[in-house]
Parts: sequence; structure tokens; C-alpha cells
Amino acid sequence: MLGYRTDAEADHAYGVLGTEGVDSVRLTGGPHLAVIGGHRDLDRLHRVELPEAEVLGVLVTEITGTRATPHVARDPEDAVRLAQRLHDALVGPVGAHA
Repeated sequence: MLGYRTDAEADHAYGVLGTEGVDSVRLTGGPHLAVIGGHRDLDRLHRVELPEAEVLGVLVTEITGTRATPHVARDPEDAVRLAQRLHDALVGPVGAHA
């Protein structure tokens, strides 16, 4: 998840990422973007075309029925732990149903 100083900067970055074929979501509630799926050379884009961004963490979305609840993890390892906790809370720990 990337944070920009202003909504205008976030809107600009969203447009540039779209033209570069990078899937992203312009989040509400602040000048934030979530970049979807895999690593891209975002550092190059930020050096060349995008305003400076702060990496806010890794977005992990909890899906329950038709409700989506976003969570932000510090780093990829924390994201995996968070996803596992959310999964376990929903269906129980792996092996608990055996």
C-alpha cells in the first residue's frame, strides 16, 4: 500500500500505473493506492514518472460473505502471518478438522 501527500498525487499515480499496466486500486479515506499482484519495478516508475510515495505496508483483505475488510501488515512476512490468523479465525487452524 502506497501513501502520497495529496489526493491529486494519488490520482496522478493511479493514472500512471494504469497506463503502465500495473493493476492498482485507488483507496478512499486518504491519498492511498493498493498495488495488486506481484512485484513490479515501482521504484523506477517513482524515479521517472510518479510523485514520491511512502510504503505504508502490505494490504491484506479479509473477505467474509459479501463484506471486505482491509488490514495493513508491516511487511510481507507479517502479511502471511495476518492472513493465516484471519483464515484460522474463519475456518479454524489447519488440521483441526481431521
